Amino acid sequence: NLMSALNDDDKWFRLRAAEAIVRIDGTKYENVKTALHESLKEEENLLRLIAANTIAELGSRARDSEPALMEALNDPSFGYYAHVILALGAIMADSDRTINTLISLMESEEYRFWAAVALGELAPASKAAIPALIEALRAEDMYTRSGAAAALGKFGPAAGDAVEGLLRATK
Repeated sequence: NLMSALNDDDKWFRLRAAEAIVRIDGTKYENVKTALHESLKEEENLLRLIAANTIAELGSRARDSEPALMEALNDPSFGYYAHVILALGAIMADSDRTINTLISLMESEEYRFWAAVALGELAPASKAAIPALIEALRAEDMYTRSGAAAALGKFGPAAGDAVEGLLRATK
């Protein structure tokens, strides 16, 4: 059965079993989180990507995956940052540490769009990101601008300072 597969020696089988369990019954997260967190540490990037996406599917039920995701984000060999960043947003990881990390990622052209999307998902808890999101409206990259605009919209009236920048960006 799938639950016994979580103890299998084959890392791919363990991860795919965890992924299947989550999709069949997301309430079984406690049973699969060890397999998912261990997969985030694997050398194979595809394993990491699947684990991050599976955690994201769980949404706020997987909030305690935040430390494992933050560790994956800090691993310089990890090539799938976008998936980890989006998982942090999806699980509503609204701790100061995560929000500050996402804000700092707004400085990287490579990750700015994904960080903006995740910060929008964490609104209103990520209100400290509003200045960085407003600044991102000036980016040359259309994806960054659109991600920042969408994120600012999720803050509602709290992002009132962004209106001028949004109007300027539409001209």
